Order: sequence, then C-alpha cells, then structure tokens
Amino acid sequence: MVRWIFVLILSLAFLDSNEEACGQYYKSINKDGSISFSDNPTSSVLKKESDIKATGPQKELEKALSPGSGTTSDKESTPAVLRKPAEESSSRDLMKLSLPGKNWALEFNFRDFQFDETKSLPDLKGRKIMATNKRTDVILSVYLSPARQSLTHKELREYAWEGLKKLPFKREDIKRCEMGQWAFLEYFIKEAKDFKGIDQKNVFAYLVKGDTWIDYHLSKVSYTPSDEVLFKDFFASVKILDNFIPSSLDNLFYATFYYSNRNYEKAIVYYQRALEQERQTPRLQKKLWRVLIDNLGMAYGISGDLKNAKQTFEYGISKDPAYPMFYYNLACANAELNDLDQAILNLGTAARYKSNMIPGEGWPNPSKDSSFQRFLNDKKFIEAAKRFSQ
Repeated sequence: MVRWIFVLILSLAFLDSNEEACGQYYKSINKDGSISFSDNPTSSVLKKESDIKATGPQKELEKALSPGSGTTSDKESTPAVLRKPAEESSSRDLMKLSLPGKNWALEFNFRDFQFDETKSLPDLKGRKIMATNKRTDVILSVYLSPARQSLTHKELREYAWEGLKKLPFKREDIKRCEMGQWAFLEYFIKEAKDFKGIDQKNVFAYLVKGDTWIDYHLSKVSYTPSDEVLFKDFFASVKILDNFIPSSLDNLFYATFYYSNRNYEKAIVYYQRALEQERQTPRLQKKLWRVLIDNLGMAYGISGDLKNAKQTFEYGISKDPAYPMFYYNLACANAELNDLDQAILNLGTAARYKSNMIPGEGWPNPSKDSSFQRFLNDKKFIEAAKRFSQ
C-alpha cells in the first residue's frame, strides 16, 4: 500500500510575497497541468535546491547546531496538548534556535530529528527549519520571523488561520486553546483530493516575543490516539530561554551567514566574539575552529585590514601549526603587503602540510588568486607557484 505523505502545512507568516501559499505536501505539476502527490521529495515543486540546501561551512554549522478547498466546522474545544509533563530531556537532545542581537532563544527537544530544510531571512532577521523524526515520522517546522504588525499571541494565531483556511483541505476537529504565553491551534485532515486515509494531525503554536513572531508546527500522517504522547512530550520540552548568551558555535553560525552574504563588517563582529569565547573555553570541533580562524582572517583581509588579517592567521598557526590553509592565507596577506619573500616562504610551508587539508577542501592556485596579481610576472613567484601546485 502506497503511503502518501502530506507534510505539515506552512504558516504564512514566513512566506515571501512571491511564494505560493500552498502546503508542504509533496506536490508535482504534470505536463497537462494536473496535480499529483508523491512521497518522493525530489518531485516536489516546493523543495527547490537553491532554497533549502546550505553549503560549505554553513551546512556543517547547521549540523553542528542540532543535537531532526473544503468546508470546515469551526466548533471549538480544548486541545489535549500539554496535559502531562514529559520526562526531562538530556541537554544533548535540546536545540536552541536564536537570532543575532536577541537576548533569548527558543529551546526544544530535537532528539531523533533530522533536518529536511533550513532557511534564513535577509540579514538573519528570521530563521526557518523543517525536520523529520525518523523514528516516529513526526514532522516539525519552526519559524522565527520579524513581526509584520503589532499582535498578541492569540491575534497571531488568527492571522495565520486566515491563510490556512484558504488551503485546499477539509479540516476537522478544529480546536483552539491558550497555555501560558502560547496560543494553540489544531485540526485533523482525513483526506485530500483523491486520497483517503491520510489521517494527519496538525498542531500549531504561536508566540510573540518582542518584535519577533514565533510559530512551530507538529504533524503526523496515519495518526492514532497512541501517538498523542509524541505531541505532548514535544510541547512540554519547548521553552523560551531569557537572558540567553550565544555560544561560540552560535556566534560562528551568525558570522558565517554574514560572511556568505558578503557583509564582512558584521561577520567580523561575530567571528571575533566566537574567537574570544574559544580563547577562554574551547568548545568548537577542530574543523569548525579552523573555519572560524580562516574566515575571520579573510573577512579582515577583504575589508582592507591586513594587519588584523595577518595577526589572525599567525594566531591560528600558533595553535594549529600543521594546518596548511593558515599558511596559505598568511601568504596572501604577505603578498597584499608587498612582502613577496615572506609570501613565498609561507606558500612553501603550506605545501609541506598539504596532506592535512580538511577532507573536501580544495587546494588553491596562487597564480589565479588576486592577492598575488602584482607578482604574476615575477620569476621567483612563478617558480614558487609551480612548486606549490605540484
């Protein structure tokens, strides 16, 4: 029997104005214009590679930051969420989702979940994650987005509901309730289009935190009453952490986002914070620490601050003397400072440690690097570049 998966409905709060307000189900538009559904995410018009795939260091950081139309009856009753306390989750299972410049974070249990999609808004003013729990088949989406207007948590729920009502599904057992700061909405989808037996439970939760809208959504296809504990336990794990201090990993994530978007001024601020934290209490994996030093030095260099670029790479060498890219980037700084002899010396040292490159990292070509442009016709540099590339 084919198991048709309907991924939970997206909240409209995070959609751009040019995005289609359709569900997160896997939908394909056929050549004749008809629509079909599939449990294969590669067929989905929603899963655009350019939208959901993080690349390079940012992808590593995402991994490191994780420890996974119809009519409706609007009869309201109280959902059965948060009725029993969950067991305490281990700290290694908890994910903290935060934004730069905010003194709070959203914490929730991420055990057994795997990322399906991650996305950030421009200037990192909002974040979205989607994940699937491979053990329970529960699907989770979480959004932190800038408030579009001044709303209470209940008003935010109704704002989102106005968009959800337009989606082409018949919703049953619609319920609302408030618990603490959160406003909840839940409903059930038994069928969609020509498919029956979907039996998808959906629960949404909304919160306004300052100038940020927070909403998360949990859903499960083929839901049975015994699955209710999965929802209760997750909701019981959700907390707002006030007076939150970003870790070096958080600051590294912020910085790498800004670096990837060529905002080097902001990147330097957060890389420098991460570096100061690592100097006091080292916590980063080695490869991420190398990303920190490399990108901080290059951000300084690109910004024209060659003195701090040089000092950053020299610091990296003092702590990790066998990593070749520190020497290569230091050679770039030497070349920018018109010190060819020192640049050649550092190129030679980098070549000796070539075997210590991070797997998947490309070996640079100094002859094509703009830092060495002024030396392209210099015999000493030409010979050094040949030896380096051998």
